[in-house]
Amino acid sequence: MACPAATRAFRTGTGTGDDPRVAPAVDLLLRATRSLVATMGQATANMSHWIETENRGLQGVPKGLMKTVSGLAQTVQYRDAARANV
Repeated sequence: MACPAATRAFRTGTGTGDDPRVAPAVDLLLRATRSLVATMGQATANMSHWIETENRGLQGVPKGLMKTVSGLAQTVQYRDAARANV
């Protein structure tokens, strides 16, 4: 888990350069990572497999989807729903 100060820095836009679009993308990436850790623990092989394998629910490969902010948001929404069922 990221330290609270780092999370605050990303949310407020400090430390993310001049581009205001970076902070929301970083927040989504942190959420995706936390979701994977919450459901898979520290099993990095399982996380890698999930990220690199076609997912019918997402209708794509998460690794490819997460290259865009909209795909990253879609992946986070999917992971949030999956966590709700655990």
